[in-house]
Amino acid sequence: MQQSLALPQTRRLNLLRILPISSFLLILVLGSISLLSHFPALPDLQNHDLVKGSWAAAFEADLNKQIGFRQFAIDTWGVLEYGLFKDGRSGVLVGKDNWLFSDEEFSFYPAEAAETQIKLEYINQVKAELAAKGIDLVVLLLPAKARVYEENLGRYHLPDYTVNRYDNFRQALLASGVSAPDLLTPMLEAKTGGKVFMQTDTHWTPYGARVVAGALANELGSFNLASFSSQLASKETYTGDLLNFIPLGNFKAMGPGDEQVQLESTEGQVASGGLFDTVSVPVTLVGTSYSAIDTWNFEGALKTALQTDVLNAALEGKGPIQPMQTYLADEAFLQSPPELVIWEFPERFIPVAYEMDSSADE
Repeated sequence: MQQSLALPQTRRLNLLRILPISSFLLILVLGSISLLSHFPALPDLQNHDLVKGSWAAAFEADLNKQIGFRQFAIDTWGVLEYGLFKDGRSGVLVGKDNWLFSDEEFSFYPAEAAETQIKLEYINQVKAELAAKGIDLVVLLLPAKARVYEENLGRYHLPDYTVNRYDNFRQALLASGVSAPDLLTPMLEAKTGGKVFMQTDTHWTPYGARVVAGALANELGSFNLASFSSQLASKETYTGDLLNFIPLGNFKAMGPGDEQVQLESTEGQVASGGLFDTVSVPVTLVGTSYSAIDTWNFEGALKTALQTDVLNAALEGKGPIQPMQTYLADEAFLQSPPELVIWEFPERFIPVAYEMDSSADE
């Protein structure tokens, strides 16, 4: 169970404490009176079939017309919270210059030590299973956004219990013989060339994905099995997932707003084999939404950096563990194993508890 965030103490004037609460309560009372005074009358039973449910459907339709106040109240509170205190709802921290950060990166996990050990043991289990088939494994431990952009945390700071999380986990991987290149240093250095993380989203940018792919290529070298190239494409308006925690309604313009993402595209071809050669993709990418979402083009960045085809087995919304369990049980892996598995593993998932599906690894 998570405990409260380690946030700085700030003195706020009593008036500022009372004003948003009082305003919200006043709006709530007035809205409730308005809602009750306009509460829909029961539909005429003579015009609706009660048994077939048309009466209930008619009543629900009338009721739905009257409950817009609830959303209005949510938006109003969001405006007050953000406008007065630069705060969002639980789930987001508003940093300097409207940089948004997931509060998961600041949360305290009482069982972090145990969960860290569980993750290390499972990664080593996967390494052994792959090694038995002659397959190499490299873990791409992605540093937390708050770690990379610590200067934009504003009034917040990384809690003591998170300061060494990245280095400690990576060193533990290296000590057990798991390849885990340093990604923090190249991401920090690359910030002079552009944003490596989205400002209002939990994910990296296509540029950040390319930086990580390049760092991996510096570690592994090129496969020289294909001819891929990546180039800048169009720009796209993107609504960051962290904006969901700042509900401003019609006052959206006062908040951070949508971002422009510089997309990248990848083109190329794989060297053709003989007529009877077995088609096999030498590299498999397993991971989270960082790898699964096409917008970030991490698959394409890897193809270009490593000059080889890449099978993308990443899954969105499943964390880093389940995609690996799913892949190892997949027929594609069993029938046509790769030479290398790249496992994209965000730092913020290290202390998070997961239901380990042992059947997926049998």
